[in-house]
Amino acid sequence: MINLSSSDYFSMKIGFAYNIYENARRIEPHNHDYFEFFTILSGKAIHVKNGETEIIQPGTICFIRPDDLHSFSSAPNSTFKILNIMYSTEVIKKYFHFLDINISDLPSSTFITQDKLNIIWDNVKKITSVADPNETIFLNRSLLSIIIHNYLFFEQIAAPHDMPIWLTNLLYDMQKKENFIEGMPAMLKLSKKSHGHICKSFLKYFGYSPIDYINTLRLNYAEFLLTNSNFSILDIAFESGFNNTGHFIKKFKAKYTYTPSVYRKINS
Repeated sequence: MINLSSSDYFSMKIGFAYNIYENARRIEPHNHDYFEFFTILSGKAIHVKNGETEIIQPGTICFIRPDDLHSFSSAPNSTFKILNIMYSTEVIKKYFHFLDINISDLPSSTFITQDKLNIIWDNVKKITSVADPNETIFLNRSLLSIIIHNYLFFEQIAAPHDMPIWLTNLLYDMQKKENFIEGMPAMLKLSKKSHGHICKSFLKYFGYSPIDYINTLRLNYAEFLLTNSNFSILDIAFESGFNNTGHFIKKFKAKYTYTPSVYRKINS
């Protein structure tokens, strides 16, 4: 068994690295002291993690925790290309703490669409093209946000088993920045439902209004910017979709206990 260390791949200040393995046939059993997301870009692979075997192919994204023992081998008459995204334990634990989510809640694997994989890959390429370390840190945190919100957050919200497919798709689409920034007009366009029908559906399945959901997405994004950027409070408010700074501060304090400026000082 091979034991891999974060110090072999990235500085602790950056807390991020990635690898691509092309034309791979086998990756020996190993574990590591960092967290890892990986996805198959082409081909098929047999993945063994902690004694459990699964076939993974393009569209499968997997989450590996420190000390998970795993390996890969190619399917018969095949090779595979794999994208491996690594984050330090410190970065992951801090991010999950901010989201108030248990790391154990993250599923071991799931399927995402090709357009989401393209977004992840485009952001990886963007990170590697930047020379400024501070901008690199911000971009790799942004990538983590994209991965988590498409990989975990949507799964949790979609819990009601009898929820109609249009509402499932709406929740998914509203997590895109351009949609939660636009707010209710985006919901109406995406769902092709009336305002009243959307409101009734949210109350039925979640117990809160669609505006509450939109504000939650905006506040989550604002909190991420507060702790991962040097943007001013005013800029963060507008960047997150709030047109009134006073309203933003009031909503933020209601959710996070502190005003944005105090929250930033506490978590800087």
